[in-house]
Amino acid sequence: AGSPPTDNQFCLHEQNRYCLKHLLTHSSGCSYTWNNPDVVTYLTTITNKTVPVPLTPVGGSTVPERCSYPLSFQPGKGWVYGSGLDWGGLLVERLSGVKLEIYLQDNILSVLGIKRGEITFYPARYDALDGRRAGMTTRGKGKLSHHKLADSPAENEAMGGEGGFGSMKAYVTILADFLEPNKSRLLRPEWQAVLFGGCLTPESKKVLNESLKGEGRDWMVGWVNPVEGGAEYDWSPAGLVTAEPGTTGNRGRKRGFVQWGGAFNLAWFIDREAGVCGIFATQIVQPGDLQVRPLIKEFEEVIYSKL
Repeated sequence: AGSPPTDNQFCLHEQNRYCLKHLLTHSSGCSYTWNNPDVVTYLTTITNKTVPVPLTPVGGSTVPERCSYPLSFQPGKGWVYGSGLDWGGLLVERLSGVKLEIYLQDNILSVLGIKRGEITFYPARYDALDGRRAGMTTRGKGKLSHHKLADSPAENEAMGGEGGFGSMKAYVTILADFLEPNKSRLLRPEWQAVLFGGCLTPESKKVLNESLKGEGRDWMVGWVNPVEGGAEYDWSPAGLVTAEPGTTGNRGRKRGFVQWGGAFNLAWFIDREAGVCGIFATQIVQPGDLQVRPLIKEFEEVIYSKL
């Protein structure tokens, strides 16, 4: 109601749109405990709270309980990998009125013909998944130890940024849906353009690219063409976007190549211009395993060599 907004004003829905964009592109200021020592100090000394254990699916607490701590920077003024997707998942639940698990199944997975339980936060609920879950492997002091991956207790809250279980066949079905923009069953072309175009402010984009220089790349799973060789990156709600492939590294990647990975050394990519997508999966802790990274690179290079 009232007069239209002036040029220097935002109406409410515009404000919300920009807040959501920052949450989904890790430019909101929300970090994690493993990559922000200041948050650990805040939780342990100021609030006297226990620091959540990283790499624990779901984590045994709600999003507000686990992720409520001060921002690392003002939204749009920096970049840090963090809990923005977890807050985004909670927002989906609040707006839809249903649990995230149900929303994903009804609005994404079923559209692609993916059966119930093939991607889930709660594999223990599905008897058909017994015996299908890959175990976990930990590398330590030159030795590999294997153990069963614990179930996610049904009473825990699903997190939009972590804790999902799924078959690789189901996962690659989602990736492949975006290879041809006009044939996607999930998103119209104008929304796909957001996923493959990059959304960061110049300030946030600069911080992201600095974090991918030299040894700084070790914080991520998978590999990237070196920034020092002219590669340039942006971020979208889908993941890390190659804005410029650069002159060194893998020559197969095209502009708009989107990639990301998971804590247990999984890595996926979509290259619409080349017409190819893929996912490489392991169950190895810790993230960014230095013996897995060259295998991910080789996996991708072999795929491009066959095009």
